[in-house]
Amino acid sequence: MKSSNSSLAAVAPTEAAARSAAAYLARGKSARLVPFSLARYLRSARAPSRIVLCPAGRDPVSDLAFLRDASRRLLWPRPADLLSEAIEGMLGLEERRKTASGRRRRQPVAPTDEAGGAYFVEGAMTPARAEALAAAGVRRWIAVHPRAVRIGGRLFTRLDRLGVRWLALEPIEAAAVLASPALASSRSRWKPLLPEGVRVWVRKTR
Repeated sequence: MKSSNSSLAAVAPTEAAARSAAAYLARGKSARLVPFSLARYLRSARAPSRIVLCPAGRDPVSDLAFLRDASRRLLWPRPADLLSEAIEGMLGLEERRKTASGRRRRQPVAPTDEAGGAYFVEGAMTPARAEALAAAGVRRWIAVHPRAVRIGGRLFTRLDRLGVRWLALEPIEAAAVLASPALASSRSRWKPLLPEGVRVWVRKTR
């Protein structure tokens, strides 16, 4: 862990699984582990932006489904520099971004943003706003942060099927995945869901 006063969110399918994972991770770790279900993490404005993804570990199939859902809801790349800097300049976020970049590893950047164009969604993305953008044919959306997108799973899935792709000015950083031995052994199946450099911590069973 990076520092004694750093915080990580332990994000799991349920609150009970998140509390169990946070307690397990807290053993010998210097970071503060804050448990969240995926649903509550998406609703929390003040949750840590560095996370450990914690599948429940019941079986590899449900664990893979959780990682797939968490990836599409949380792990969005930044827009390419020219586009992100233009938006941040408009919002007055340049200094905050420079400060953040000094203490975090560089986040994944989406390619070809400038060529493809994108629509910046300032403030909260509500279901009504999402429906209007989708009806207008917009398929590349930039949010300030994934937690600013307040839409349910069913609508999110429908937008996926329409070809909507999400970018974030302030991406969430996945520090690690806490995997059961069975899930860890099938890493090749879920590695593409995560950015490069995400660590895998194997949760030992008794």
